[in-house]
Amino acid sequence: MKANLLPTPTAPTLCTQGSLRLRGWRMRRFSLPLRAPLNLAYGEPLESRDGLFLLLLAEADGAGPEGELLGIGECCPLPGFHAESLTAAETQLLSAAATLCGRTLPRSVASLGGALEAWLDMPALLPSVRCALEMALLQLLARACECSLPELLAHSTPSRAVQTHVRINGLLVRGEQLSKAEGGAAGTQPLAEPRTLKMKVGGADGNAAGVQVAQAWRLCSARGQRLRLDANQGWTLAQVRRRHAVAVCCPCP
Repeated sequence: MKANLLPTPTAPTLCTQGSLRLRGWRMRRFSLPLRAPLNLAYGEPLESRDGLFLLLLAEADGAGPEGELLGIGECCPLPGFHAESLTAAETQLLSAAATLCGRTLPRSVASLGGALEAWLDMPALLPSVRCALEMALLQLLARACECSLPELLAHSTPSRAVQTHVRINGLLVRGEQLSKAEGGAAGTQPLAEPRTLKMKVGGADGNAAGVQVAQAWRLCSARGQRLRLDANQGWTLAQVRRRHAVAVCCPCP
């Protein structure tokens, strides 16, 4: 996805008058199988990403069914890294969504700056649950203000650049051969090269990790790509420094 070629949206003049009434919600589980098991810093390899979709229904300014809006949020705790399990998140999200039903959401909350958190008034929310709720509410507000979500965020943070799309990096998992990152599988068309290649390194042997990082660095340098190392909380700062020294000093074939 060449998101860097897309224009940065300008901050629109948002309509912050009036309100929305939250009138209902739905929640659905999802499970997306991965093409291959994903090794993280610790724990069993992931074979799927499992989570919840939260759908919030709202009515704009008492307009009835014709003014119905939909906001979608995603709750997807990562096993072994989030403190909460998917089951615990589901239980709390069900309760929170039921509590919001019937409440009035002022459009002025679209200005953010702490306004959304103050309106929610739920300090004990699990991180993945808060993410799903805020995501769905922000989408409702964007639709009520007749703008895109990036435009809504651009309005609330005018000093920061906001892109219209999320940039996605390539992925090289721990132990994967660099040759796989150099092209597609046999018989397939290679994907467009991403601007950044993320390399999973946590849990690997120190010297071996240094060699792999050095090889990946040379590959990315030749392509004009950035290299991002993701240790999944598996390295300390001291280990990062040692592995960086190995990567810099180790000659690559």
